Amino acid sequence: SDLISIPFSHDEMCIISSKNHPLTKLKKIKTSDLENTEWLLRELGSGSRECFINTLAPELKRWHLSFELNTTEALINSVSAGLGLGCLSKLAANYAIEAGRVSLLKTPIEMPRTFYLVIHKNKYRSPLIKSFMLFCEKWQQ
Repeated sequence: SDLISIPFSHDEMCIISSKNHPLTKLKKIKTSDLENTEWLLRELGSGSRECFINTLAPELKRWHLSFELNTTEALINSVSAGLGLGCLSKLAANYAIEAGRVSLLKTPIEMPRTFYLVIHKNKYRSPLIKSFMLFCEKWQQ
């Protein structure tokens, strides 16, 4: 109750694979096609990992954590090398998808995310904080 939470941007999580993963050949991927696959995920406590665990994992009967990685770039490089599928922010993956390093797998599962600016309601708002809050407000527009 002491915090003010202001939404300022949206993103969605996506599933990526290596360019020659068998799933890239499917025109329409079903959730069942993701069964018994190897997954490369961010570390415990990361927003990406939480989204996977809370949204996608419950839809899969069997999946295996192949690697746990601490950076988005390490995850993208490992997926590109064919070590498994990755679940991460579409904003973070876009440059690698556009560069052809990895493929975006279109699945029926939607994983939207909202980013919030969170500040204590009694926090002194310096000119820098006010400027940042205004920047965040305009970002959404």
